[in-house]
Formats: sequence, C-alpha cells, structure tokens
Amino acid sequence: ATDLLAVIEFIADEFPEAPVTLKAEGSVVAGAVFAACLSGKVSNAEIETEGLSFEDGSLPLVPGILQYGDMEFWMGKMKA
Repeated sequence: ATDLLAVIEFIADEFPEAPVTLKAEGSVVAGAVFAACLSGKVSNAEIETEGLSFEDGSLPLVPGILQYGDMEFWMGKMKA
C-alpha cells in the first residue's frame, strides 16, 4: 500500500489538474484500497473485490484487520 500511495501522490503532485484513476484486481486489491483511503487524491477507482476477503484468506494476511472490518468496510472508507 505504501508503494502505491507513493505513486498516487507523485502523479497527483506532478499533474494536479488531472484526475487520478486507480485500477486493481487480484491479490493487489487490498493495497490499492488502503492506498486510496490514505491518499484522498484518487478521483475514480475501478477495484475488483468480488469474492475476495481477509476472512476467507483470499487476500494477503494483514494482522488485526478484521477488528475493523473486511473488504466491504474498507471499500466504504475509500469512497468516503
């Protein structure tokens, strides 16, 4: 997530008038969602999370993440 966040921030700073679109699928979706939540500079996200969750182990291990919520919770935070 921190690597993706750095890329998002760089692009947003270099091209402040351009919208930033984030696209992700597969095992990288968790990092993409976290980066979008942290950045606030993503204007559009196309992130395919269907069938992926921390609870069932289909996403990489993030210790303690389920105390906050699974992928639906984080997708909601990204859109806020």
